[in-house]
Amino acid sequence: MTTGASPSLAPKKRSRARTFLPLGLVAWLVLEIWLLTVVADAAGGLTVLALLVGGALLGTVVVKRAGRRAFRNLTSTFQQAQEAARAGGVPPRLSGPARRTATAS
Repeated sequence: MTTGASPSLAPKKRSRARTFLPLGLVAWLVLEIWLLTVVADAAGGLTVLALLVGGALLGTVVVKRAGRRAFRNLTSTFQQAQEAARAGGVPPRLSGPARRTATAS
């Protein structure tokens, strides 16, 4: 090497999050599969399938509603900023969750 610095041979220590997150994820998946088998034994396979499909549909509705609300808020904020810029004024300050995110960065 031309820099004269020797490379570090000691392995870097992994953070706790990087160590335990995959283990927690695997434990969650195993627990979920076990719970599905318990419910299937108690109520039947068709009931479990109906629960899974119903949960997926309900999750889709919730995520769509939240996405539409966020997009509506974003559009409103941009329109207010454009109107203020056209009038030569200062755009309004962010409020609510967008403000917390913008000021935390």
